[in-house]
Amino acid sequence: GHCTIGVDIPDLSARRKGYATAAWDLFIQYMISNGIKDIYTQTWSGNERVLGLMKKIGFEECNRIHGIRTVRGQCYDGLTFKLKWEKYKAFRASIA
Repeated sequence: GHCTIGVDIPDLSARRKGYATAAWDLFIQYMISNGIKDIYTQTWSGNERVLGLMKKIGFEECNRIHGIRTVRGQCYDGLTFKLKWEKYKAFRASIA
């Protein structure tokens, strides 16, 4: 099977403390244990923190739709990422 996942940390004071990284990792481990083979996520091209986190965890961009999101008057692309297992394994080894 496959799924699309996401994590939101709405409390600004809780950001940049590793909670999203931990949540992603736990959620991915849960998906793996339940037989999910393909894991995707989506964001927009201006979401720099999430883009960095996706790269760190092992996601790679697999689709881009130009100009579908406007934030504060600026147009951004919609991005879809797929988890690459070898990169995710390297991420897991780095936090062990």
